[in-house]
Amino acid sequence: MKKRRALLVLFVSALVLIPAGLGLKLYVNGLAEDAVRRACRALEPLARVEYAKVSAGLLSREVRVLGIRARTPGGGSARAEELVVSGLDLDHPAPHFFSARLRGAGIEVSEANLGRAAARLKALGYDLIQADCGLDYRYDPDWKAVTLSKVSVKAKDMGELDLELRVRRLNLDEFRPEQLVGLELAGLGLSYRDQGLARGLLAGEAAQRAENRLGDYLAWAVNERNDTAARLFQGLTDFVRRPERIEARAEPVEPVPWIYLLMGRDLLDIISLLNIQVMVPDGQGPAT
Repeated sequence: MKKRRALLVLFVSALVLIPAGLGLKLYVNGLAEDAVRRACRALEPLARVEYAKVSAGLLSREVRVLGIRARTPGGGSARAEELVVSGLDLDHPAPHFFSARLRGAGIEVSEANLGRAAARLKALGYDLIQADCGLDYRYDPDWKAVTLSKVSVKAKDMGELDLELRVRRLNLDEFRPEQLVGLELAGLGLSYRDQGLARGLLAGEAAQRAENRLGDYLAWAVNERNDTAARLFQGLTDFVRRPERIEARAEPVEPVPWIYLLMGRDLLDIISLLNIQVMVPDGQGPAT
């Protein structure tokens, strides 16, 4: 008797919970699609964005947008297999955190998409840029600081790029364009690993021209006794000679207002002010 009662309870629970769960998922999917529609409308001055499907995970809290197509007023176009948003602050008009991945992005190498750079890429054999991309950022309202903890681009047969950026004096909650005048750069990190693009761009005479120009800059830095700039130009020269991998960082002692970079400073002063460092790791072959 007790077993029959337990089975009956389980059966009734299933009849109630399964439709409720399906209803909740449909409701969440509806909310997600409504948010995606609003985002697409907001982008309309820049591009017309269409998609095939939107789904939301109840447990993973991820929103997936499938079959994305975009077209700009100037005739440019792009596509992506999937956009996955895994973290999004919905409590503030300007999100305080955001995390997303774009998989299977594709951009045709054409003048409409890439301007004059298209001809150079075509000459190197690129007809289509295929990439996976990622973005993570957080906003600290106490410090008025935005941290791009990771911006990543992995482009097939081209290279892998990772970028980190920290800026201050940016109030996202009460943003006004004039705030940009006082924007401060607190840190910058960049890492690039070549899969063919740099080797193509720096082949033959192009490499020699780049090395000669960097040699002039290096001589200037040495003459001015600017060790920071001299190390930077030597690092860039090493990369031109072996275009496999390069890392760069800007680590100013104090955050630097970007407007300082426009106040009549020469290149060597800017390098010193931002404390820019370049490293070319030894023994690192091209990514495969």
